[in-house]
Amino acid sequence: MQLPVTPDVLLLPSKLSAFVADVDGCLAVGPGRLCKATAAGSYARLEIAPPSAPAADSATAGATVLHGVPSRTRARVMRI
Repeated sequence: MQLPVTPDVLLLPSKLSAFVADVDGCLAVGPGRLCKATAAGSYARLEIAPPSAPAADSATAGATVLHGVPSRTRARVMRI
């Protein structure tokens, strides 16, 4: 699969192990499953800090803006 633009955050629920990774400026989060057959699962908690004022002001119409979300985010996978 190929996306025309790179998202800031990509949520990928899966049966695989939970993970958080910075992939080429995109914060990829795989929180696992919220509930499993007979056991509790896990979920992701994201805390994203606001961008600095100069970075927000530098955006011009049509220009590509790097938001830097992975560097401003605290992501944790929590078990229930």
